[in-house]
Amino acid sequence: MNDNASLIEVDKNIHQMALNHLARREYTRFMLKEKLRQKGFLLQSVEIVLDILSQQGFLSDKRFCEAFIARRIRQGYGPIRIAIECQKYGISEAIISAQLPQDEEIWLTLINKIRQKKFSSCKQSQEKPRQIRYLLYRGFSLSQIKESQKVNLIKD
Repeated sequence: MNDNASLIEVDKNIHQMALNHLARREYTRFMLKEKLRQKGFLLQSVEIVLDILSQQGFLSDKRFCEAFIARRIRQGYGPIRIAIECQKYGISEAIISAQLPQDEEIWLTLINKIRQKKFSSCKQSQEKPRQIRYLLYRGFSLSQIKESQKVNLIKD
């Protein structure tokens, strides 16, 4: 009986600590589990608390993913890099693909904004490979970059 009482007390501690973390910012289930495991809590107890928090709506990978993707798009990152970063946070492929904008126009517009901001002063052909490398690093596909160049040529 004493063991059950201490287990319930530990679960309350885990629950309170998890709520404290979630009150400050969004976490994925994977991230919060790692944080709580680092505090020395048992995996089984942590899983139970995370299930409860998910049912209560305090913990949501989908909500984290939505906010994360929106922030990374505002920062000028492409779909490839965003998806890889989401996977590192333990978000499932299904949630990532559901949350990432599928409209290519969004990505082409973003590429053009980045080009204007980063490379507005240079238009030489020597800059083209540098721009392509930079945009690939930011997480855009080569086909998106080439398509945005076609769109730019039409506008110019």
